[in-house]
Amino acid sequence: MTINNIEMNILESFLEVIIPSNDDMPSAKDIDLNLDNILKENQKYIKPTKEIISFIEKEPASRVMGGVLSLTEIQKIDILKMAEHLFSDQFGIFIELIYLGYYSNLEVQKKINWTFDQDSKDFNIIPFDDSILEKISKRDPFWRKA
Repeated sequence: MTINNIEMNILESFLEVIIPSNDDMPSAKDIDLNLDNILKENQKYIKPTKEIISFIEKEPASRVMGGVLSLTEIQKIDILKMAEHLFSDQFGIFIELIYLGYYSNLEVQKKINWTFDQDSKDFNIIPFDDSILEKISKRDPFWRKA
């Protein structure tokens, strides 16, 4: 089982809503999340992601006029709220996939000073500086209001 190109386009059309840009950080849509490789290496993400994408495709707002790719940000937010409410386990894995791709991106890692200590034989990650997320942590998780 894999994610086909149409499903990937639908997923990518929701990325900016899930992780928007701010003054310091790019949105998830602005960078390469390498989702194809993550999905190939981690089969646990495929079925839940396909289920969320299927829900998005079947949602009435997605089936009118221009289809999924013409949805407004507000419509996307509403669909994500419903998806989380109806498919909470799958939705959690879907969101995990997107955040895994986002924080695996080298550009994001550089912006948050998340580097590997290459002098260590174990390549331990240098402790994360929580202050970097101060602004984004104040953002209301809109999908949890379902």
